[in-house]
Formats: sequence, structure tokens, C-alpha cells
Amino acid sequence: LLFGRVGLSTNTNGVCGDGDVKFRINLMVEGDLEGMVNLWDWNEVCDNKMKSFEIDLDDFKGEVVQIFLVVIANSDSEANFAVWDSLSIHR
Repeated sequence: LLFGRVGLSTNTNGVCGDGDVKFRINLMVEGDLEGMVNLWDWNEVCDNKMKSFEIDLDDFKGEVVQIFLVVIANSDSEANFAVWDSLSIHR
């Protein structure tokens, strides 16, 4: 299982801004770029809360994989302070 939390950080003055991003987790097996798998997507706006996620990786047991953490800005806001937190893989 892949665990973690995502969210948007506040501005330096502690105020939650108008950040708007998409968090995405992709997985590639054995270096096969054509077979890239999208494991998870989450649209996030700044709300002063971290969102937890848990992704089952059992389908990839025994495979050599690469995991990609992606952030896509949904706006041109200067408050898109995306945060990945407490990422871990558990067997």
C-alpha cells in the first residue's frame, strides 16, 4: 500500500490563498513509458486541510516499478503551494 497526504500550504501570512491544483500519482512498470498507469487523481483547492490517500499496489507485486508524483496547476495563481506529506509504502 502507498500512503500519504496532500494539500495546499497557506501563504506566508498564514492565510489560505486561491490555490487550485491537481495531484496525480502515475506508475510505470519495467520502464515501459507507453504502459504508464494513472493510479490516483485529486483536485485540491486551498482549505487549510490535508487529504489522506491509500493506494493498493498488490497488482504490481514482484514488478520493478517507478512511481511519479505530479502536480498540475489548475490556475495561474501564485498561491499554488502544493504539498506532499508522509509518503510511505507498506507491505
